[in-house]
Amino acid sequence: MILLNTVQRGEYPPDGFIVGWNASKYIENIYVNPYAPKWYYQVVLKIIKAFAPALDSRVSWSSEKIEPVY
Repeated sequence: MILLNTVQRGEYPPDGFIVGWNASKYIENIYVNPYAPKWYYQVVLKIIKAFAPALDSRVSWSSEKIEPVY
């Protein structure tokens, strides 16, 4: 957290501040652990739809569980 020197004696500093950031420009994929329960995936998807709807198509199960190729 960045504290600004605008706090007067007896006042509490702000909890933080908002920084503008375009998540859809920088996040390519959102992977959910393949061992997570299905409800966890659904919660992640609901949160993404609520806060960053442009990213909902980028949510997927991780392929980590696939057998390695030998």
